[in-house]
Parts: sequence; structure tokens; C-alpha cells
Amino acid sequence: MNIATMKRLKIFLLLVAAIAFLSPSLVLAQATRTWISGVGDDANPGSRTAPCKTFAGAISQTAPGGVIDILDPGGFGGVTIAKSITLEGDGAEGDVLVSGTAGIVVNAGTNDIIILRNLTLEGLGATTLTPGTFGIRILQAGSVHIENCRINGFSAATGAGIELQSSAATAQLYIKDTTIHNCFPAGIRLDPTVPCSVLIEHVNITDCGNGIVVSSNATAVINDTTVSGNAGVGFLVGTNGYMTVNRGTATDNQIGVAVLNLGYATISDCTITKNTDGVAVVKPGKLYSLGDNSIFGNLSNGSASITGLVTKK
Repeated sequence: MNIATMKRLKIFLLLVAAIAFLSPSLVLAQATRTWISGVGDDANPGSRTAPCKTFAGAISQTAPGGVIDILDPGGFGGVTIAKSITLEGDGAEGDVLVSGTAGIVVNAGTNDIIILRNLTLEGLGATTLTPGTFGIRILQAGSVHIENCRINGFSAATGAGIELQSSAATAQLYIKDTTIHNCFPAGIRLDPTVPCSVLIEHVNITDCGNGIVVSSNATAVINDTTVSGNAGVGFLVGTNGYMTVNRGTATDNQIGVAVLNLGYATISDCTITKNTDGVAVVKPGKLYSLGDNSIFGNLSNGSASITGLVTKK
């Protein structure tokens, strides 16, 4: 090997070493799909055969837009999400098990997409331990999709099963096929600081403080959803909130549907029964009915002056 060849080889090796030092991600790239397991270890790379132990451990191993899968039941702890990602559970008891903190906090970019699917979030509210504060709390994101999840036992002075408090004007929230139980003071609370749109479909909320609370800048469309046995209001809309409920059921609550102050609500094909009060409006709030609702069997059905309201006895 001549001197010129040796020099070229030496330069090449130095360049390789520099690239490896300056760009470790080229050597240890994040995976697009990782796994967690009850018998995993966060020192693992999160592969199928060497899974991590917690969501927090796996998320650092997962590339933006990637997927974290649960291999088997376990308590995988809370996690803060700061990038586009999918958390895919098996629906087993205790997927996210926390005490005294939030289960999942979303604080991502304004264009990031977060998908939370087939998860069980347990806040231990029925035990003697300090309950979790929020099941899912959304501070910022482009869109968040919550699908087929079960949320139980989250309670704090301002807690909720799901809370939208986003500061991202483009934020969209979709909740589908989800059950929320034993969360206080609300099952779902929508209180963003800027206008956000929300779609809620096929959701059941039971034994919470209030069922669904829509306030501030939220515009919510709620389809085929049941709020039952809640200590306060089933469907509640507050100042500057907009709510449309289609084919909803409110039963065994203190109030079935309530509109406060500058809130606006429209109800269509809803059944409101066995509540202490069927509907209630605090002016200048407005409740509009399309005239096809069944409001009967409440201790008081509510105001007959509501636009288009039809009650059945």
C-alpha cells in the first residue's frame, strides 16, 4: 500500500468516526414500531424480542409518527407525549396505572397527530391510595384521537377523565367507543384557550361529577352518547361553549341537559328521563330543540319555553 493510499484510508476512517460522533442517531436510529411488556426493561431497545417496561421508556426509542404496542397486561405508568405517535393497547386492566398524577399528558406540536387506542387508564379512585388527577390531559396538539379506551378513577379539584385545555388553534379532538367511570369533577371537560373542534361518538359516562362539560372556545358535536348516574349535569355547556347532541341519552343525573350564561346547545332525538331536572337554562344561554326529543319521567322536565322543546308524559 503506497503512501497516498494510506493517507486516503486514514482520512476516510477519520470521517467515519466524526459522523458517528456528531450523529449518533445514524448508529442508533429510533424505530417506527416498539413494544412494551410487564416483564420488559427500559434499558432494552423496545424491539419485539427485547421490549421496554413503560410507555415513558419506549417513547424515547420510537420515531415521530411511530407506534408503541403493548405485548401483555401490566401497569406501564404515565407518559407525556411531545410528538406524533400512536399508543396501541390490548385493553387489559392497568395499561396505564397511576396514583396522584395524570395518566397521559399530550403537549406536542401544533401539527402533531396523537392516537390513543385500546387503552385502559386506571386512576385508583376507588381505593385508599391517592387517585390520579387526569386520565388524558391535552395541552397542545394538531389532533388527538381517543378510540376504544376505558378510563376509571381519576379525581382532583379540577380533574377529569379527559380534559382538553389546548392552546393550539388548530386542535381537534375525536373520542369514539370509550367508557369513562368514576371521574371527578367531570368525565370529559372541554375548556381550550383558543377555538377547538371536538367530535364525541358512542361514549358512555357513568358515576362521575358532571358527564360532559363544554365551555370556553370548544365546539362539540356529540353523537350516540349516554351520560348516566352522574352527581351533577349529564350534558353541560357553559359560557362561549357550543354543543350539539344527537341521539343522546341522559338518565339518573341531577340535571339531564343544562346551558349556562352565554352557552349554546342544540338537542335532537335525545332521551332525557329519570333525572331530578330534565333540562335547565340560565339566561342568556340558549337551548334549541329540533322537536323530536323524549323528555319525560323527570322530577321536573324543565322549561317549556325552550325553542321547539317537546316533552312526553
